[in-house]
Amino acid sequence: MEARQETGSRTANHPIADILRPESSRLVGCWNVRTLYQTGKLAQVLKKMESYGISLLGVSKARRTGFGKRQLASGQTIAFSVRSDDQHDQGVALIIDQEGHKTLIEWKPINERLMSARFNSAYAKLTTVVCYASTEVAEDTEKDAFYDQLQKVI
Repeated sequence: MEARQETGSRTANHPIADILRPESSRLVGCWNVRTLYQTGKLAQVLKKMESYGISLLGVSKARRTGFGKRQLASGQTIAFSVRSDDQHDQGVALIIDQEGHKTLIEWKPINERLMSARFNSAYAKLTTVVCYASTEVAEDTEKDAFYDQLQKVI
């Protein structure tokens, strides 16, 4: 699957489509995929996304490295925010369909557990936040730091 990687710029060109029309609806989903690092896993996720008709899919536990945005050969776009080291642990991503990509204003990788994306429309602007919260066994300081960052994003 060929893709074009974009890591330098986190803002997109001026949107040319209208994703939020009153007469239409969009499906938004979230999925803990456990990994996108395995061979073929991204293709499976894209196939399910298409079969359910999902326009925006927030993905947790992406397990990639670094941050970036790639245009996939299938037309979708994936923006991801994960650890910068080589651990392939945690991470969040947002998969956007072709029409949604045309309205993407900007995306912000915050850390391996948070990212946001902003979309344009003639009627309203849409901001999505993809997050992956700490589990119950995490230290209280780690949980507090996550929720503080989430509050700042919101």
